[in-house]
Amino acid sequence: MTPFERVLAEPGSIAARAALAAAGDPRKPLIETQLAALAARRAGHVDTRVALDAQAQGLITAGGAAWAGTIARLVPEYEFHRGLVARVILPADEWRAKAAQLVKLAPIQHVKLKRVGGSIAETVAMPEMRQLTSLMIPDQDIGDAGAIAIATSPNVANLRYLDLGGNDIGEAGVEALAASPYLAHCVFVHFTGNPADPTPIAAPLDNYFGRPPLAAKLEQMFGHRPWLDVPSAELPPDFDDVGAR
Repeated sequence: MTPFERVLAEPGSIAARAALAAAGDPRKPLIETQLAALAARRAGHVDTRVALDAQAQGLITAGGAAWAGTIARLVPEYEFHRGLVARVILPADEWRAKAAQLVKLAPIQHVKLKRVGGSIAETVAMPEMRQLTSLMIPDQDIGDAGAIAIATSPNVANLRYLDLGGNDIGEAGVEALAASPYLAHCVFVHFTGNPADPTPIAAPLDNYFGRPPLAAKLEQMFGHRPWLDVPSAELPPDFDDVGAR
């Protein structure tokens, strides 16, 4: 197994990224800079993290298109995390058409979908969804039926971050998500802008952390879910917090 094949097999592994850089990969400067930024943020070294993020952005501006390679021609928007393309933003039909190719080209862990329409059940049925640690489907009006489709798909079991804001989801959909065994380890689910909204509240500037009554009700009904907890830090979490280990 080559160092890059190891990264594809272990997309969340920091050690695999470091080994790829050590092997002389052309993306080594960005890998090392973004890994250092992640370490600085986790250590609470804000100024260092900000400086490293700025340095990483300069590297991406200069060489990002070349480092992204084929992905730059396949998707309209993409982001580098820990030195490699790890997040893509694209319409749902394009994700379904290209996902099998994308996950062979890069350690894709984060996807934001546009123009979902009525295809959410078809989308979460894809085996490539198992690789994802974050999924964003904001303002797509998927409704309770879409929420239930997500909740009942075993392919979402590795998600740690799920954005369902502005989707016309009521209590039936929220209850299905809370009952789902596949989302039992998800750490953040965003519901703001829905008729039913159990999203915990994090306002660190006001020193306030809490949760709405619906979150407590769901916990009583279905048991502990991390995404229903009173938060201990600012929300939403960083993508690398849910994707890196």
